[in-house]
Amino acid sequence: MNTIKLTFVSLLCAGIFSSCRTSTSPNGGGGTPLAAANPGSTFHFTTVQTDQSGNVINTVHTTDSIVAVGISWQGRSNVIEMRSWDDQGGSGTGYYSLLSNGDVDLYLGPLAPGIVTQWLTLPYSSGGPVNTTIEDQTNSSGGMSERVVETASYRSATDTSALVQGTSLQLKEVVGTYTETESLNGQVVSTTQLPPYRYYWSTSIGFAAGAQYSTTDLFGDTVYGTQVLTGYTVK
Repeated sequence: MNTIKLTFVSLLCAGIFSSCRTSTSPNGGGGTPLAAANPGSTFHFTTVQTDQSGNVINTVHTTDSIVAVGISWQGRSNVIEMRSWDDQGGSGTGYYSLLSNGDVDLYLGPLAPGIVTQWLTLPYSSGGPVNTTIEDQTNSSGGMSERVVETASYRSATDTSALVQGTSLQLKEVVGTYTETESLNGQVVSTTQLPPYRYYWSTSIGFAAGAQYSTTDLFGDTVYGTQVLTGYTVK
């Protein structure tokens, strides 16, 4: 499963999300555009992954920096470009757009065969649901055909807050649910639904403010992840 990458910033920078389905969400939704951080602003995150017993198995420190605002990218205008790097050698460039109704669009580029390339809407203000296909891949070998389809649904949740650098930041929340269906020769053999993912956006600083997620490792064991905003500099 590819969902281990689906923290908010990883969505922006890795482009996890072939058949290129289109995400759908209701028009309108009221609200006003979210504020965007200015170029040169930086944000620091710590992501901790634990096993089912609560033992820490990995910790990653990430820095994100706004490079440009108001650019055109992949058919969209008023796009924001950001750069991300971590202490484990990872880096990438991501693009997102703040919509007029208060939602956030993420550009998800190709990462692996079967992964969707699309603009994905997180309905922070319109409410959702936004439904999309993340992965649709078929592998054939020895007369067997295996198809894996992963779908996602996003909806807004109750606003909350977080204390960062001694300041209480106002947060908007989107909850994502992911379902993976595996079929052999056209027959469904398994359907797996992960616990809800949570993505946070701070209206106070104009950027993401963390995420919570779970996934499975190579051995099929559950891995829990929490990404926390630990510091920021807003220009």
